[in-house]
Amino acid sequence: MCLVIDTCTLASVFNPQDKNHGNFYPVRKWIVERDGKMVFGGSKYKRELKKMPKYLPIIAELQRAGKCVLLDDFLVDDKENDIKRKYIYRDFDDVHIVAIVIVSRVRIICTNEKRAIPWYKKKELYPKGIKKPKLYTSKNNRNLLKRKHIVQLCK
Repeated sequence: MCLVIDTCTLASVFNPQDKNHGNFYPVRKWIVERDGKMVFGGSKYKRELKKMPKYLPIIAELQRAGKCVLLDDFLVDDKENDIKRKYIYRDFDDVHIVAIVIVSRVRIICTNEKRAIPWYKKKELYPKGIKKPKLYTSKNNRNLLKRKHIVQLCK
C-alpha cells in the first residue's frame, strides 16, 4: 500500500510520544517493516515539511530505504492550481493533498485532521478515472494496509 500522510499527522505516525501514536503506529509499521510507501511532493507539502524539522531525517531515511516516492513538484502544483481554479473552497487548505492523490493515483490518505475529512471525501474533486481515496484515520482502518492498495507508482 502506498499512501499520502497529511503533514499534520506525521507526528502521530512517527512519534511514539504523540497522544495519537497508538492509532497510527500500524501505518508506521507498514511503511518501515512491510510493503508500504509514503508518497509526497509539491511545493506546499514541502513547505509544510520544512516547518517540521524533527521529521525531515525520518523522511530522508525512508527515501534512502526506498520507502518514499517523491512526485514531480510541477505536476502536483499544476494539479493543485487546476483544482483551485475549478472549485473555490475558502475553508479547505489541503488541496495539495488531493492533488497528490490525483497525480499519484494513491488510494489512501492518512490523516487525523477532522476538518479536512469531509473535503477528502468530495467526489467532485477527483477527475473521472481517479477513485476517491479511502481514509486511514485510526487503528480501526488497519484493514486498508494491504498489498491490493499498492498502485503502479509504488511497485
